[in-house]
Amino acid sequence: MKVYMFHYVEKNFPYYHFDKDLFEKKLVEIIKNNKIISLKDLDNAITNNKILDDNYVMLTFDDGTKDHYCYVSKILNKYGCSGLFFITSSIFDNKVLNIQILHKLLSLNKFDEMYDILLSELNKINYPIDNINIKSTFDDKKVAVFKQLLQYKLPIEIRDKILKILIAKYNISSDCNDYYINIEQLKEMKQNGMYIGLHTRSHPNLALLNYEEQLEEIYSNLLVLKNNDLVDDKLLSLAYPYGCYNSDTIKILKKLNIKYAFKVSTDNSENLFEINRIDCNVLKR
Repeated sequence: MKVYMFHYVEKNFPYYHFDKDLFEKKLVEIIKNNKIISLKDLDNAITNNKILDDNYVMLTFDDGTKDHYCYVSKILNKYGCSGLFFITSSIFDNKVLNIQILHKLLSLNKFDEMYDILLSELNKINYPIDNINIKSTFDDKKVAVFKQLLQYKLPIEIRDKILKILIAKYNISSDCNDYYINIEQLKEMKQNGMYIGLHTRSHPNLALLNYEEQLEEIYSNLLVLKNNDLVDDKLLSLAYPYGCYNSDTIKILKKLNIKYAFKVSTDNSENLFEINRIDCNVLKR
C-alpha cells in the first residue's frame, strides 16, 4: 500500500502546495491505475489478513487548512473517493499554529530578508546555530534551517519573539478563520465519507516532550474530536507532527486505543504505529 501525504491543495499559493487542478488530474490517474482506499478499507484488510500491495493507495491531508474543505473534499466526492484528514485541535481555539504562520511567511517570496532577520535576532543573544542538526527535507538547506529553528528547534520564548517580529513586519493574519476548517465543515466532510484523525493538540515535535506532555497533547486532541463526533472509537488514527515520535508516543497510542499512526518515510514497515507516508511532491515528477 502507498500512502500519500498532502498539506495545501490550492491555487496561487507559492509555497509547499499542490495545485488543485493538478490534484484532480493526478487523482484521475491514480483511480485509473490503482484503487484508492479509505481508513475503513485499511482496517477491514488488516482484520481479514489481506495483503495490500502498491496497487492500493491512501490519501492523507495534514493540519485542517481551509482548502481541504473548499477543494479537496469536493474533488474526492466528485470521484467517489475518501481521504483521511489529520486535525490539530487547537485550531478550534483561535490559535494559528506556527507552521501555518511560517508557510504564509515563506509564500511572500522574501526569504533572504526573513532569513537575515532570523540570524540578526539570534546574533543579538549570541545564540549559535552551527551545531544544530537539521533534518533533510524537500526544502533547500537554508529554508529547512529557517523552518525547523522556528518550528521546534529553538527555545519557545526565542521562537515566539522572532515570529512576532516577522508577523508584525509582514502583516501576517492571526485569525484562525483565514486558515482553518471549522467543526461544522469537518462534520459535513465526515458525513460525505471522509475520515478524521488526530494530529495532537498544538502540533509539537513529540520526540522532544516527556511522557506526560505527550499524553496531554494526544489525549486532549482525542477528546475534542470525540466530543464533536468526528472520530470512531474503533478507527482511531494519528499522524505524527513533523513525522517525529519515540517509544513513549507508542505507549500512549496503545493506552488510548489508537490503532494506526502515520510517519513520513518511504521505508517499508509493517508496524501499524509506523505506517509510511510519501510526500505528495513525488507526484509532480
